[in-house]
Amino acid sequence: MSHRNCAVFGCANSLYHLKKWQEVFCDIHGCKKGTGSCDCEPPFKLYTFPTVSKDPKARQRWATLVNRADSKGNLWRPNYNSRICSYHFVDGEPTDKYPDPTENLGYSRGNNVTRRMPTRRAQTVPEKKRRVKQEQKHQLISEQADMPEKTEATLPPQETESPGTPVDPLQFHNYIRPNHCNNCKTKNKKIKNLSMLVHKLKQQLRYYQSDIDNKKSKFNYNEIESDDMCKFYTGIKEKATFETIYNYLSLKLPKVKYWRGVSRSHTKVRRFRKSPKKCGPARKLSGKDEFLLVLMKLRLGLLHRDLGFRFGISSNTVSNIFTTWIKFLSQELSSLIFNPPRCVVWEHLPRKFSNNQFKDCRHIIDCTEVFIESPKDLHIQAATWSDYKHHHTAKYLLSILPTGAFNYVSCGWGGRTSDCHLTRNCGFLDIIEPHDMILADRG
Repeated sequence: MSHRNCAVFGCANSLYHLKKWQEVFCDIHGCKKGTGSCDCEPPFKLYTFPTVSKDPKARQRWATLVNRADSKGNLWRPNYNSRICSYHFVDGEPTDKYPDPTENLGYSRGNNVTRRMPTRRAQTVPEKKRRVKQEQKHQLISEQADMPEKTEATLPPQETESPGTPVDPLQFHNYIRPNHCNNCKTKNKKIKNLSMLVHKLKQQLRYYQSDIDNKKSKFNYNEIESDDMCKFYTGIKEKATFETIYNYLSLKLPKVKYWRGVSRSHTKVRRFRKSPKKCGPARKLSGKDEFLLVLMKLRLGLLHRDLGFRFGISSNTVSNIFTTWIKFLSQELSSLIFNPPRCVVWEHLPRKFSNNQFKDCRHIIDCTEVFIESPKDLHIQAATWSDYKHHHTAKYLLSILPTGAFNYVSCGWGGRTSDCHLTRNCGFLDIIEPHDMILADRG
């Protein structure tokens, strides 16, 4: 983990610097940066190279743009820890318009080697020239005595020097002197800092703009303003009932492990020394919005793509949320399906069942089938094929009270199973009491 550095020559950004940044205390949010409620953007982000299996051409392009060579002089190949930071992308990250790193790749780093200026060496004047200069100096001194109005400022600088004084060879050639500006380094440093600040602000601006666009276009629980809308989208008659059910589920929701596929979800149970604030990465939707999404899927039968467009997430995320919540609801709300005593059924019997003919009715049963994917095993394919639906299905026996509440749900059976065989062997007959009336479809 500690060797994940930016692969561009001359760039020092690495995972080590990101960890150091996370250890800094944030004065705005009152916690360490990048943790808790702090949503400050990091100074840079590290992006992995495209994999060989998914996009080998993009991986080759990135390696060519980095323009590095290995020990044998061949083109450098990225490894598992190779990264490229956000400074080298036009939009600060790989996008559809600018997918490749093209900024600040360090090509001109080796060509800008400035040549060192020659050292100034002390040069002594030869003996003959020294005598000539001394004679000229005495002559000028005598002339100065005759003409007192002349000042020392009129004397040439080379003739006022004493014998043996070093002569500067660049004294009369100012055009080849380097222009040493004392403020150049500070100005360049300020320019670099300002450019980094502008880049960071652009990233924040894009982030907040996308966040605002998502909030404007995305459907959420706040859009449901009345009980009629709540009943239309979820099947629950009142918003207060929705709130009550969610408040009950929200107590255990932080510890739910979300479904991410067969290969990534069947792992050992995570054990914590202390109860964590959240399990896994931050979710794109709130818990209430996820509960609303699941109920809309069950109530309206919307496709995953439609739900993803409504809530501003991908279809895969919708599938993972739905699978997770179905298992979660099955575990937490299974206690709501029970068979009440006969006196309770009589007390809440509807008017149409209150006559002598149907007053003993306690069960209204029917079998239902749910479509499933085609199994790979041939024996399971034969057991789940339904001639009635012309599809592979799973069959269940359901029983409801005269009031419409469910009081029994059987385990799943193959679609090939007949209704009579399922009713006799699913365990429904064990909950029937003497003198109970059962209504069933003649088919």
